[in-house]
Formats: sequence, C-alpha cells, structure tokens
Amino acid sequence: MQKEQIADILKNPKKQQIIAESDFHFQKGQDALKKWLDMKISDGLKTQLLELSKDYDQIQEEAKTNQEIKTVLEHLFEIISYCDSKAKDKLIYNQYEDKRCLAMAFVRMNNWVEHLILFKLNPTQLKVGSTKNAFNYLLDPGNNATILSENHRELIIKNLSKKEFDSVNFVNDLKSLFREFNISVKNPLNYTDLL
Repeated sequence: MQKEQIADILKNPKKQQIIAESDFHFQKGQDALKKWLDMKISDGLKTQLLELSKDYDQIQEEAKTNQEIKTVLEHLFEIISYCDSKAKDKLIYNQYEDKRCLAMAFVRMNNWVEHLILFKLNPTQLKVGSTKNAFNYLLDPGNNATILSENHRELIIKNLSKKEFDSVNFVNDLKSLFREFNISVKNPLNYTDLL
C-alpha cells in the first residue's frame, strides 16, 4: 500500500466520521450486548432458550405467546441490528440515524440468535467465527476488529503481510500493517473499525 492510497481512502466522508467521532462508534451496539449479558434469566428460561436456540421458527412461534421469550428475542434482534447490515428489522431495532452496523456479515438470523444465546448461556460451545468476532468486537473494540469473517481475516494477512494467518494475533497483525501510516482517531476505540 502506498501512503497516497491510504490518504485518499481516509478522505472518504464515512472514514472522516469515524476519525472525528469522540464516542465509541458502536456504543449502542455495545450497550445492547452488555444489557443482554447482564440480563437475569431463570434456570427454566435458560433451559428453554438453549432448546429453542436451534430452531429459529420455533423460538419466534414461542415468542408470540411467551412474554419472556418475546422480550429476549426482541433484545437479540436489537444486538443483531448493530452487527449485520442485512439483519431482520434493522430499520426498527437499530437506533442510529445512519443505521450503521459492524459489517455485511452474511450470517443468517437463526445463527445470530443461536450464537447470542450460546454466548451468554454456554460460551464454551460457541466456536470462532463471524458472530463471535462481532460480539468480541463490541465488548473490546480496541483488541478486536469489524472484519468479522475468518476467511477475510486470513486473506488480508496473507495478501498484505505475506505472513501465515493466526486468528489469535489477527488484530495485532492488522495494526502492524498500518503502523507506518500514523493514522489516528479521536477515540482510540474506533481505530480498528477505521482499519
């Protein structure tokens, strides 16, 4: 990459917005995820959610008559609306005027719902991938990235740094790629989103 190419990219209005933003660019998504993780759930509801998480149609059907399930599902839809540009009812649940989200993740709603339930109730069962990368980013943006796909991460590292891809070190490798350009943002939590 050339310095001139980077300078041109950084002139983009969306990039300028991220650079100048004093708040974390995805604060509403982070707040929604933290609210879900802090939500008190009875053992009975926990069991029910884990069972229903594998059947997206059934959990939606159950939400029609069970207020607890409906509340959980609506909250999950809100989180997803900040993660994926193709999220169901994003225009309803995403509270940003510009409807910003982490990525065009191409993750099906049933996977988002199941993985959010697992992330809270049985995190050891959730494998590395786009959804887990999204949740990790929202919780710790300084040490994660909005590049959610493991395949995309691997391609970036292999093509730009000619290094072997290591999922654990991806963010450090990404930052290393751009260190020489001295790119700065007003809020350091927005740096990896800009990259």
